[in-house]
This record gives sequence, structure tokens and C-alpha cells, in this order.
Amino acid sequence: MKEGFRQSMAWLHTWCGLTCGWLLCAIFLTGTLSVFRDPITRWMQAAPALPSASTHAALPEQALVPRALAQLRQLAPQARLWRITLPAHPGEALTLFWRTPDGQGQASLDPGSGEVLPSPWGRQTEGGRHFMSFHYTLHGGIPGYWLVGWVSMCGLIALVSGVIVHKRIFLDFFTFRPGKGQRSWLDAHNATAVLTLPFLLMIVYTGLAYFYTSYMPAPLQYMAAMRTRTRGMPMICRRRRLLQVPTPLR
Repeated sequence: MKEGFRQSMAWLHTWCGLTCGWLLCAIFLTGTLSVFRDPITRWMQAAPALPSASTHAALPEQALVPRALAQLRQLAPQARLWRITLPAHPGEALTLFWRTPDGQGQASLDPGSGEVLPSPWGRQTEGGRHFMSFHYTLHGGIPGYWLVGWVSMCGLIALVSGVIVHKRIFLDFFTFRPGKGQRSWLDAHNATAVLTLPFLLMIVYTGLAYFYTSYMPAPLQYMAAMRTRTRGMPMICRRRRLLQVPTPLR
């Protein structure tokens, strides 16, 4: 029975690894690059020098933010969302972003004068967001979002089943037989798998846990429904209903 279970795990480990491993490599690579998405974006945009760089110092935040809000009121008074991104480094422009029912827009401000810069400012590119979007949607929208979740779950199954299959996994970590053909490749696979196992488990599990509310929304929807149903009740009734506090006998 035990050997039969291990053999079934070997089949699961093999096919989960083969079908999802290639795509997971691309997801891991773009996830690493998306950590540096802001520097990559600045490098790819190659924005020119600001007009006020040689004549004015950057305004303090206390003066810059009101000017940015005034520009947003003028550019997008009906927007549902405004976002102001302050310059993180000297020589960078302040970025305004807004979202309306018809779409979204963006503008740049000179932090030295507070004036709107010509649009587009710098090369128009997604920059690092290209890697970030690929990392969790494969540029495929909602279907790509679910595909990444399914591939990540298969990767987690492959990792767990691999630990079950290799009962001598830590002993095999110190075993390498060069010049043995396929056996050498298997030894290399075992060694690198054990070496990277904690990292891979952490990355795959935390990636799934980060988006669990989207993949499994039912618990949150239930709690939201309960809060809606009990919103108009007296506090003592709400506590008894949610915590199931029995009514004392009289």
C-alpha cells in the first residue's frame, strides 16, 4: 500500500512538473524583474532634463501637492480616482493619474515650477509593469489570472509530491555520480531540488496565499453577507447571533 502510494505520487510529480514547470520558470523570472519595475521603467522612459532643472530647486511637498491637486481639478474634475506620484529621485517629474468612467489619463508636472509638462513626457512604454502584468496574468486578463493560479497550484503539488516520492531526499542531496548518463542528470535534479526546496515552497505558497481572496471568495462573501444581515440589530443580539451565546435561563 505504501509503495503504491509513492508510485502514484511519482506519476503526479512527473506530470505536474512537466506541464507547469516551463511556464513557472517564466513566471518566476518576470516576478524577479517586477521587483525592480520602477528603475526599469525610468531607464526605458529616458525622460529628458526638466525645464526648471537649472533655474529652480524642487518645491517642497507642502507646496507641490496643492499644485498637483489644482491641476487634477482642472484636467479631470469628473474623475473617480486621482493618484499623485511624487518624484522619488532628483530630476524626476511628478506624475498625475486619473480614472474616469470613459477611461484613464496621465500627466506630468515639473517639480520645480509646478507647471504641466508636454505630453507625452519621455518615451511611452509600460516599462517594468510589462513584467509585473505578465507575472500574475500572462497579459491574458482574467483567464490569464486564473491560469497562473492553476499553474501555481500544480507547482505546489509537484513540490509536495516530490518530497513524498524521494524518501531518501536529504541523503540523495550528497550523492552525485558523474559520467553515468541519465543517472547523473537525476542526481543533479535531486541536489538542486533539495537546495532550492525552501525557496520554491515559500514563493509558490505565498503567491497563492496573496490572491486567495480572489481564487476563493466564498468565505469573504459569507462574512460580508452576515455583516449586512446583522447591521440593523441591537449589539447584544448581534453578539449572540455571531458568537452563539446562549440566552441565560430565568
